[in-house]
Amino acid sequence: MNRNSHTYLSRRFGLLFIFFSVIFFYSAKVESVDDLTHYQLKVDGIDRTYHVHYPPNFAQRVQASIPLFLFLHGGGKSSGEDIAWRIGLNEIADKNGVIAVYPDGVGSQWNDGRNSHLRKGEDISRIDDVHFFSVLLDHLQKMPQVNARKTFVAGASNGGMMTLRLGCELSGRFTAIAAIIANIPKNILGSCHPRPELPVLIMNGTKDPLVPWKGGEMKFLGSEGGKVTSTAENVAFWVANNHCALTPEHRKLQDKVSRDRSTVEVFNYDRCDGHSRVVLYQVNNGGHHIPGIESPELRFLFGNKNMDIQAIPEIWAFFKRYL
Repeated sequence: MNRNSHTYLSRRFGLLFIFFSVIFFYSAKVESVDDLTHYQLKVDGIDRTYHVHYPPNFAQRVQASIPLFLFLHGGGKSSGEDIAWRIGLNEIADKNGVIAVYPDGVGSQWNDGRNSHLRKGEDISRIDDVHFFSVLLDHLQKMPQVNARKTFVAGASNGGMMTLRLGCELSGRFTAIAAIIANIPKNILGSCHPRPELPVLIMNGTKDPLVPWKGGEMKFLGSEGGKVTSTAENVAFWVANNHCALTPEHRKLQDKVSRDRSTVEVFNYDRCDGHSRVVLYQVNNGGHHIPGIESPELRFLFGNKNMDIQAIPEIWAFFKRYL
């Protein structure tokens, strides 16, 4: 091995050590989440797990009155418990009488259709996560307090791409979806036929180093993770699917935190069949982060984290239109 190769490998493993050290540190702090109920469900012979936060006085709620809000973690050694601690959805659930659900991917990953993942050596291509979610929804929607017609799903990164796959293959089970730092995997675009129309929110950074704004191969520290559509293709697909007018309403949001080196613009395609609008949050100069949440920034790996908005309240405001 020559000196340049040795230097490259040393640098790469050093970056990986820093990355996973920070991830494990943040994951360890989920022990503070003491308001989740933990469940196990066998699907396709595999013990799957998920975590539920119930709103106050859940048992006394009127029959078929409570919406479901599922949030899917990313693929970087994360979990449902970890993401529950970080995103602040439980507080929104308590204030609005919503059940928050945090499923776990097998090996902390979702089979979102790329058939390739940045974490090599962990093949999950045979895991049928679409079937898992179908079974999970059957269980959740059996609760008499749950309004099965008001079921929402959102996710980030690998979880965002899984959310988009669910929009393609289980569109009839969801009221609306939201994907953060995610685009539709190229492999499933041709077979994506959502019926009926489905309201969609997309929130992506223009300088995301993992999920490229302009589409193509996902990359991280020299590893390739499968091809995704561009954000423009992603938005255009849902606009066409929902039969929306092609000219959106456009707003530039206030740059409240200038030190985050990013700004946000919103493109709202609201003239659509069945009021199934499509909304794009374009995070200018934004990286691979959920805007506004507590998480390690690691700008040299993931780019800028926007703090002008809080992603989860923005998504909930979008979902509330369909209650």
